[in-house]
Amino acid sequence: MHTRKLEARPVAVGFVLAVMLLSARSNAQQSGSWIHGSFLDQPNCPLRGIKSSGSVLLIQNISNIRIVNFGVECLIRQHSKFTVINSFRVEEPQVEPHAYTAVGVGFDATPLNICRADGGVLGISEVEFADGMYWRSRWGK
Repeated sequence: MHTRKLEARPVAVGFVLAVMLLSARSNAQQSGSWIHGSFLDQPNCPLRGIKSSGSVLLIQNISNIRIVNFGVECLIRQHSKFTVINSFRVEEPQVEPHAYTAVGVGFDATPLNICRADGGVLGISEVEFADGMYWRSRWGK
C-alpha cells in the first residue's frame, strides 16, 4: 500500500484568489461606479480598490501599462452624484502593470482616515501612464 503525502499547492490557492479578484472586477465594470468598502471603483479606471484595513487602502493597477503618477480624492454622495470635498497626492505613485500598492501607509492623517472622518469614500482622481496617456475621473474638479 502506497501513501502519498498531501502538499499545499500555492498555485491552486493563487488561482482561486485570482478568480475571486477577476469576478469582483467584472461585477464592478458591469454596474458602473460602486462603493467597495471605503473606496469608489469607477468605470474604466485603471486602479481598483482591493481592500481597506485600518488607515491603508490596497489598490491594483489592472492595466497593461506602468502608472507613473496618480491622485486620490474624497467624495461625498449627493443623490445620484458624487461631490469632491478633498484631493490628495500619493507619495510613491508608480505602479507596475497588474501590481498592487498601498495608499495611506502611516498613522492617523492618511487620506483614507481623513476621508472617513468627513463621511466620504476615496476614489482615484487621475492617473498618468508611462506612455504619456491620462485617465481622469468624471467626478474630479
